[in-house]
Amino acid sequence: MTVTDLRMGLVVHGWLPGQLRGILDDVGFCDIRLATRVVVFTPGLAASYFARCGDSAAADGVISDSELHDWSSGIEALVSEGKLFATVGYFLFTART
Repeated sequence: MTVTDLRMGLVVHGWLPGQLRGILDDVGFCDIRLATRVVVFTPGLAASYFARCGDSAAADGVISDSELHDWSSGIEALVSEGKLFATVGYFLFTART
């Protein structure tokens, strides 16, 4: 199980930013503007976030206890090596009718 595998199952509307402009245009908005920002997690916050993702996946039966152990061990190894990195992208749109 990789971060990408898990993330793809948890991001309910991950397709939305790529299609938002067209959706707003289709329903009659104009002068559409989209601003995005990326938040860079501290290593501790990233580790906590990814650990919770693994715990949720295990609780929902998506991964086994063994896979959760491997997932958690992988996160701990990345933290100890100073190699854990995570970002979350946000977006805000404005438009006129």
